[in-house]
Amino acid sequence: MNACAELNFNAADKELNEVYKKLKASLTPTKQAALVQDERKWLKSLDAGCHKSANGEAEGGSMWPMVFWKCKADTTKLRVEALRHWEP
Repeated sequence: MNACAELNFNAADKELNEVYKKLKASLTPTKQAALVQDERKWLKSLDAGCHKSANGEAEGGSMWPMVFWKCKADTTKLRVEALRHWEP
């Protein structure tokens, strides 16, 4: 289950990277800079938020990795949708 959760995140991350690259290429330099700043902020919050979530649900347990990766996958999927409608 842990490995499947990580694979699900990897698929979501791949989609995120594809959507991000297409979006960035379509923007003016000023909007590209805003997107980069926004993405960096989001990336910093991703791991921290998912660590907190996993610790709250399964700290020290064997389910921790699964909860962590599922959180990252779910959060990344939400980010993909947000990028599809992104405006600075």
